[in-house]
Amino acid sequence: MNIQDRDHEIHVEKDINIHLENKKVSMHFFWFMWLIYAVVSMTKNCFSAAMAGIVANGIMDMTETELITSMFYVVYTPMQIVGICSDRYSPEKLLKIGLVGGAVANAVIFFFSGNYTVMMVTWLANAAIQFGVWPSIFKIISSQCARSERPKMLFLISLSYSAGLFMSYGIGAILTDWRMNFSISAVALFALAVALHFYDKHIDKYMKWDKEIPTIEAKEGARPIGVFKLFLTSGFFLILIIIVLRDSFGTIVRRIAATMLTQQFEMDPSVSTLMSMLIVGTSVIGFIIIREMLHHKVIKNFVVGIIAALGISLVIAVLFIFADTISTSVISMCLMAGISTTTGLLTNTINSTYAKYGKNATAAGLANAASACGYVAPLLAVMLQEKTGSWNSVKILLIVIVALSVLTSVVLLPIYNRFNKREAENKI
Repeated sequence: MNIQDRDHEIHVEKDINIHLENKKVSMHFFWFMWLIYAVVSMTKNCFSAAMAGIVANGIMDMTETELITSMFYVVYTPMQIVGICSDRYSPEKLLKIGLVGGAVANAVIFFFSGNYTVMMVTWLANAAIQFGVWPSIFKIISSQCARSERPKMLFLISLSYSAGLFMSYGIGAILTDWRMNFSISAVALFALAVALHFYDKHIDKYMKWDKEIPTIEAKEGARPIGVFKLFLTSGFFLILIIIVLRDSFGTIVRRIAATMLTQQFEMDPSVSTLMSMLIVGTSVIGFIIIREMLHHKVIKNFVVGIIAALGISLVIAVLFIFADTISTSVISMCLMAGISTTTGLLTNTINSTYAKYGKNATAAGLANAASACGYVAPLLAVMLQEKTGSWNSVKILLIVIVALSVLTSVVLLPIYNRFNKREAENKI
């Protein structure tokens, strides 16, 4: 833990190693963070939510639209590594930077929507400026909020992304002009940035300094462990691979759903976009179910839970090949995206355990970078579909991806178990 000069009043936009002890204040602050991440998630998916309408109206073809969204994550991924500085600098300040930058980017898209080059460059700049949003929010929840409330907060924040995605598709289905997605996003992000500025001043007086103790209280004779060795021996790098594959799988399903339903079954773009909201809704239900399973100790080993969820997703992906009606297709996509996405709660919980090493924001940033890699996968799926002219090729791709994620999870299990056993003995 970094030692700071503590002979001054705490300012959350300057100081780190601080926390809240008042549970009521902590929960209010958490819900504000939840709202911020939901809105940020909504704004990141503007193009995805509007894709069916954009393609149907001939504004851009499917590949052009998907390229903008995918290139966002090509830039966003490495920038998440920069986001790990939330372990060293005020996460609130980094969060404010992301909100203001996102507001500007969305406003530019709205005013220059007729210029594809400007939209592409602006969206890439938006990806870069968002570098500290998720690591900062994760750092705040897992380090600054009241300790007793953190497990519940980790579950609730897992729903935040789905809520933002749900809002994005809902707005996309209702609005007749896809550009309005971006104007609403710009106003919302700017308003949240202003609100955060004043909220930070309010929360200052409730913050307490963390104790100046080593990050881990090791037994006598125990050797300190470096970050690379920590992540290697705990299996964290394999978790990153699982996250890439899992989010490739789930994101392909969510982002192609509306377009696939429109093209295969000649549905109205607005109706197919609303159908996509069912897929997001299933994820929320899945999170609630898996939370209850964790609460009642049905899942005792997080990696075993990941294997089970991805294994079920694999079975459904195989059955998806034979889905030839609207109902069976929608049900299959809901189950695939919903069940696989719920493993995010398990990986978030694993990431939070690195707080005792002072590396929870680092773990969250790297995990989010891995997740962002998965968000590029729909571009490959779209290109594959256009090349083969068949959606079955995309279905086969889904089977391959989720099968690899199950295999990687099985390889991870003994490494994860061995690390936890050694950690319990405090010999690492």
